[in-house]
Amino acid sequence: MAKRGRPPTGRVLTASGVYALVNTVTGQRYIGSTINLSVRWAMHRYKLRRNESWPKVLQRAWNEYGEQAFQFLILEPVPDRAQLLIREQAWADKYPPNMLYNRRILVHTHAGIKHDPEARAKMSKTRMGVPQSVAHSAAISVARKGQLPERVRRMQVARDNKLNDIGSQIIAMYKSGLRQKDIAVRLDVCQTTVGRWLWRLGVTKSKRGGDSTVTSRIQRFRS
Repeated sequence: MAKRGRPPTGRVLTASGVYALVNTVTGQRYIGSTINLSVRWAMHRYKLRRNESWPKVLQRAWNEYGEQAFQFLILEPVPDRAQLLIREQAWADKYPPNMLYNRRILVHTHAGIKHDPEARAKMSKTRMGVPQSVAHSAAISVARKGQLPERVRRMQVARDNKLNDIGSQIIAMYKSGLRQKDIAVRLDVCQTTVGRWLWRLGVTKSKRGGDSTVTSRIQRFRS
């Protein structure tokens, strides 16, 4: 057992195993596994002292209760490194979630993790400018094939909604007997826009460039 705030000693620390970083005030703990217990304990202390540790809930507890409140305990030496995660999971399952600083439901996956906005922003920043492998880029290309970027898709939806709203007004005004020119003035749009919507309903331009000539289908529409 390690003294509070100090690394444990002994040759066993150079081995692999499952450990716990325990808050002696609340009884809560962070359970982990590593191939070198001594290096992992040193890394925990280094990051916690610099306020850079993850998960943040462990860092907040360290800041609140102080370094002297924490003990580094070796729960189980695990010589077979292939069994590390299995034994870590077994130890984590011994405690209810509210007694653990761990954020993963399963230790070897990201299941159960909900990153806060600050963590997501940091992850995004670290990934900016990082070149992707050819295989990774190809996989993304295949997955996105035929899909528009989300920003472009939202713009197109907004544009279509606006056009549909204008179109419904044009149709209503045209049905009431207004000419294209008058509709354009009322809606503050160009006459070409009005003409395109009426063309969809079967209205065609006259050879003289004046008002539209109404086909039989539009005549039935207006009647």
